[in-house]
Amino acid sequence: MSTGTFRAVTFDSGGTLLHWWMEDRLQFGELCRRTGIVVSAPAELVGARACARFFWESPPSPAAPATEEWWLRYHAAGLRAAGADGDLSVLSQRMQRAAKSVEGEWVLDRDVPEVLDTLLAKGLTLAVVSNADGTLADRFRTLGIADRFAYIADSAVVGVRKPDPEIYWATCRRIGVPPSACLHVGDRVDADAGVALATGAIPVMYDPLDVLPDEHRRVRRLLDVVSLV
Repeated sequence: MSTGTFRAVTFDSGGTLLHWWMEDRLQFGELCRRTGIVVSAPAELVGARACARFFWESPPSPAAPATEEWWLRYHAAGLRAAGADGDLSVLSQRMQRAAKSVEGEWVLDRDVPEVLDTLLAKGLTLAVVSNADGTLADRFRTLGIADRFAYIADSAVVGVRKPDPEIYWATCRRIGVPPSACLHVGDRVDADAGVALATGAIPVMYDPLDVLPDEHRRVRRLLDVVSLV
């Protein structure tokens, strides 16, 4: 990968550009504090990585959504890895109650403004390709970043979801750049790497907790994307 290879960078939204109430890497530790579960700072990171690994190994999908039981197993994976004392079943239920009670909102990843502005300064076209609920463009306007993107492909609006290649083809038609000249950044191997490979784009996995396989190029911070184009 070298400068001049790519003409556009496309991004996933949730788990990449946006996070629900705080960055995913911090949520496990914060939920422990909110529920009075005592683990050390190093153990918080271990727990967060275990949760991320569970998500990657058993990702929810429209065909198999994240049920209450799925979430309890998700929290238990983190608590077990962090060495939390107590009955994991009980502790997982406490974590899930705390998670459901969060009165949060979508927040930007810490690197978003800088990485978007830097890529635009390099002359790259930016777009979003996301499995979303029809409100993504409004959400980006509220967060003040909608104007950075030439197109925001919200699956509920487009009518197809990743990894169906049509959502990516539709995006490329709108921005006037072929997939072969696009880098796609996302956090889901199934949806993001899948749609990129299906269309000829280059996938880059956003993996802040270093749990995804080495099969694809990975970055620990979004700013690292800048060095790839």
